[in-house]
Amino acid sequence: MDTLGVEYELFDVEQSKENADKSQAISGRHNIPVIKFADGNFLVEPSDAILHAELKIRGIIA
Repeated sequence: MDTLGVEYELFDVEQSKENADKSQAISGRHNIPVIKFADGNFLVEPSDAILHAELKIRGIIA
């Protein structure tokens, strides 16, 4: 997301049990990354292509 210029907030699940618990609560899994959007929808371990497509659909990138 850095290379696309997309702003985001990072919650490090390896440094904080609270962040790890939040990640699992959102996705129901231990997998990372979990990318949560402002509307509450999320992606778990998306490929670059899937993430790029979702960002385009949402109008976050051109």
